[in-house]
Amino acid sequence: MGKYLDLDKIAVIAIIILAFALRIYRLDHQSIWYDEGLSVYFAEQRMGDMLAEISTADHPPLYFVALHLWIRIAGRSEFPVRYLSLAWGVMAVPLVFKLSERLASRGVGFWAAFLLSISPYHIWFSQETRMYTMVVALSLASVYVFLKLLSTWRTKHLWLCAALNLLGLYTHFYFVFIILFENVVFLIWWLQGKAKQPFLHWIAAQLSIAIGFLPWAGFAVEEFMTGATYWEGALGLLTAAKDTFTAFSVGHTMQGKTADLATWGFVVLAAVGVLVSLWKRKSEPNTQYPISSIQYPTGLVLLYLLVPMAALFAISYHRPKFAPRYLLTAMPAFYLLMAIGLAKLASNCSSWVRGSRLLGTVALVGLLCSLGFVSVASAGSLTNYYFEDKYTRSDFRSVAEYIGSHAEDKDAIILVGGHMLPAFAYYYQGSLPVYPLPDRLVVSTKDPLDYRAAEQLNSIGQGRERLWLVLWQNRIVDPTDVILDQLMMNCLRLEVGRNFHHEFALLLFSLENRPRFGTGPKYHYQANFADQIQLLGYDLDSFQAKPGQTLHLALYWEALREMDRDYLVFTHLISQEERIYGQHDKIAGDDAYPTSHWKERTIIRDKFQILVFPDTPPGDYTLEVGLYWTEPGIQRLPLKSGGDRALLTNIAVVP
Repeated sequence: MGKYLDLDKIAVIAIIILAFALRIYRLDHQSIWYDEGLSVYFAEQRMGDMLAEISTADHPPLYFVALHLWIRIAGRSEFPVRYLSLAWGVMAVPLVFKLSERLASRGVGFWAAFLLSISPYHIWFSQETRMYTMVVALSLASVYVFLKLLSTWRTKHLWLCAALNLLGLYTHFYFVFIILFENVVFLIWWLQGKAKQPFLHWIAAQLSIAIGFLPWAGFAVEEFMTGATYWEGALGLLTAAKDTFTAFSVGHTMQGKTADLATWGFVVLAAVGVLVSLWKRKSEPNTQYPISSIQYPTGLVLLYLLVPMAALFAISYHRPKFAPRYLLTAMPAFYLLMAIGLAKLASNCSSWVRGSRLLGTVALVGLLCSLGFVSVASAGSLTNYYFEDKYTRSDFRSVAEYIGSHAEDKDAIILVGGHMLPAFAYYYQGSLPVYPLPDRLVVSTKDPLDYRAAEQLNSIGQGRERLWLVLWQNRIVDPTDVILDQLMMNCLRLEVGRNFHHEFALLLFSLENRPRFGTGPKYHYQANFADQIQLLGYDLDSFQAKPGQTLHLALYWEALREMDRDYLVFTHLISQEERIYGQHDKIAGDDAYPTSHWKERTIIRDKFQILVFPDTPPGDYTLEVGLYWTEPGIQRLPLKSGGDRALLTNIAVVP
């Protein structure tokens, strides 16, 4: 017996060492990116200032407090700031072993620990300066203590579970899904006819969690009600489920058909675990937990997986702020289902020794194929993560270092999006002024830049000879490309001798000609559309065109009030007989910034490319524009002065 126990310990230690090795490998190789930069930015402030700033962000404070203390001990370079996440990530491996052992068997525990140790998704977040591995470890500890509580009701387990849940809530708001899961399971257990005393104690513990979270509850509610870090719309549930299982299987460092096939393989293995568990329930009734209506251990594990998924999908359906990482606390349940099937195959391999060679051979082949598939899929994803540039984090380090080594004294740097500033400032050590536009640290889709932001370029460029422009996920904060367009229109673009991946664009502009930005339309034209939108004028590259040529038009709109419709714009080149010989229709503003998002006095420069039809005969044509909506039916927005279109100018089509 002692020999087997020693082998078990060796196996667990080996899995933990494997988990540590995969998580520490190239820990500081990749650049700190947006989310990590924000974490370090918060953690480097004084405690009071940090808590005040975090209260206006979209996370609770516990992880940042831990990072604040850790940085003062270990330093702020990439390796130490990520090591805290690594430590929590490695800690999760023995925790999932103990949880699986208690819920099912020691063999299941080994397999669950192994699957988590090689999980590409968990390894990614074990190398990221964020709270996700911390919240996974706390959730595993909470569920483990919760299961002990159901097995043998003890007050110390009840209050330890409550304390872990409170810590989890202060780490991530979505830890509430684990609390919901535990309450669902407890309710099923209590409905089996247990005494009232545990029920009252349980309610007291839940109230204590609520009271303990009260100091931060107001910030959480405000963030949920007013947070604008996502585009409005509806969550695609099937897409969200697919993305979740792909993340649990191979992370986001494998894409396309390969990722789809790998995901299906992982899901099939989890389904095998469900079937094995259901069969085991019939042949080997489990009495470890007094929950007769939850089958061994299928129902409980499925609730562990599906309750958080259902809860997140429900609250995100009309508020589509979703990412699979928000369900990391449910990921161990997915591996647990897979582990049940793998453990059953492993145990059936011994049938070969006991005389049932066919069963033993089938089990051995099945185990080797399953293990080979999981290992190859995980290794492929991890290889991409470690070595392929397209799968690495956004490279703020290279951008900042390039500017630092090529900058001149009278340069300035513009970041289109204040959310970039912490990650950029983490690396940029130069003396040039850095201007984030807008200057919000947390992304907001509710108040993006409009044409009025062009005025800020005049003050930024004063006394400067060159401007560096850094673009990264800029369409979130500048959906109509105000800053880029103004610089491209008014400045000489200089060469930057390097390209950057991951949505980065680095541009350099000369201010030698002392441009004036934001001067408004070149040609003024006033047209009031139903006291909702005012046309202020337009820019046009030419009043003459040939068949097959494209006219470049920009319309200047001003919102006279907030609107509840998303209007479309028509731009037509029409003949005297009202026949269309060229057009470009599109949503006003941008798909991500339609008129229903415009605030009063918003000004938009709206760009159109009007292709003159190749069969257009020479002659004089008119350029007409207007607004319309399509539901119910196509209807034009009328002009206040009468009619439903503005006739901008004449265009001569020449041979």
